[in-house]
Amino acid sequence: MTKVLVADDALAMRELVKDGLAEFGFEFLVAENGQEALEKGSKNDIKLIISDLEMPYMNGDELIRRLLEVRPGIPAILMSGDAQKLFEAKMTLPRTVITLRKPFSIQELRLKVQRQRVPEIRAPSR
Repeated sequence: MTKVLVADDALAMRELVKDGLAEFGFEFLVAENGQEALEKGSKNDIKLIISDLEMPYMNGDELIRRLLEVRPGIPAILMSGDAQKLFEAKMTLPRTVITLRKPFSIQELRLKVQRQRVPEIRAPSR
């Protein structure tokens, strides 16, 4: 089963992402801060990172950079409600990292995940 790391300090957002992507058939690893996410992402064969930008202990852009050092090429989606900070963070990350501005629809989230061409993705039912 394809493992997806979901990192966000807001429980509601972690649940929204999991529920919105459930029909893809992913196994979710969740973390409420950047340090926890780094530990889980480093120890598991994850195929996608979905992270909030601003989190305790380590921000999402730093998390993605550090996980890419350990696991090059992992697709990533960076989320934030602050468009300016999201833009600034995107400038420091590889071009393959996709951004997603909060609030977003489940359809937007699914489209971003599909754009990342995650291996072993199961097509959602319509």
